[in-house]
Amino acid sequence: MRNFAAYVTWPSDNIVKLVESALHDIGGPQVISKTAPEESSDPGPLLQWTTYDSLVHSLTLEYPPKVLTSSYNIRKALIRKHFLHQTITSYLTKTPESVLRKAVPETWTIDISFADELDDAWADELWDLAIKLENGDKWFILKPGMADRGQGIRIFNTRESLQNIFESFEDDDSDEESIESDADTQGNSKTAVMTSQLRHFVIQEYLENPLLIDPAQARVDSSSFVPSKDVLRGRKVGGIERLCALKLFMSPNILALFAGNAYMPLSSQSIARDNPVDMDLSPHLTNTALQDNVHDSSIRLLKELVDCDILSAPGPGATLCLEDIQDLENQVSKILAETFKAALASAVHFQVG
Repeated sequence: MRNFAAYVTWPSDNIVKLVESALHDIGGPQVISKTAPEESSDPGPLLQWTTYDSLVHSLTLEYPPKVLTSSYNIRKALIRKHFLHQTITSYLTKTPESVLRKAVPETWTIDISFADELDDAWADELWDLAIKLENGDKWFILKPGMADRGQGIRIFNTRESLQNIFESFEDDDSDEESIESDADTQGNSKTAVMTSQLRHFVIQEYLENPLLIDPAQARVDSSSFVPSKDVLRGRKVGGIERLCALKLFMSPNILALFAGNAYMPLSSQSIARDNPVDMDLSPHLTNTALQDNVHDSSIRLLKELVDCDILSAPGPGATLCLEDIQDLENQVSKILAETFKAALASAVHFQVG
């Protein structure tokens, strides 16, 4: 297994160490380099295990038998929210019985560069959303299609609040103060964006009854301290992540990501009702990139949550059992398989080589 070279580089040294350790466990390559290989020459047997932007894609395409990479060359159908919506919508048209019909929330897409373009959208692609907003009993979440690390995510419940959100995104190069104001919106400068730089957005209904568990209750090992039940604070459990490929190999180490602060229903937040643009999103977003102090309690293995109290259950005594986790695994397996089938039908936005 040593007759190959590896190109390994990541922003975090901890990730680099994990990758190098994994390579050593399988016999290790002859060379591990943090320098990108030359594009103009045959690299020989090469493994590129790095971020997407650091990959030398030309080598992957030119030497497919020799060069393996840690990401697909073209993957927008899976990772960009508006492309993913288009991919799934097209697939459901041809495969209406797919599990994706129930697995994916109702979604609206919008292409907008400036806030004043929203008026036309209400009469077109957002017509159905406008009707739902008139009832005033639901919240919706806005997500930029091309943004990463939780940037630009906002929550709203009226047409006016969505208008205010896009106005806060306005790109005004001649007024530096407006940019500083955008950075303060919703209390976290890490989520500040500019509409003119993003354009593509998706809108989905926000689910106000999430699974709530206190990650501090998770028992990592036999010596772990478990707090008493009267001090538990429910935190929203978000993305359950798996590693997969076209032939889906499912890792048993599924991650459960938690919101940074204890959950608060939107209806109980006065600032959310009065001005959703300024609400604190930390109890609602599980993106660890937005958390100032990411610690072990923000990221747990799903299997560590067995026997944790479900604090969002209607009555006391409900716990997450092994059968629940196995059921989650089965559901995720089916949904991922169907999602990749849908992506394979989108030859323009998903290419494996």
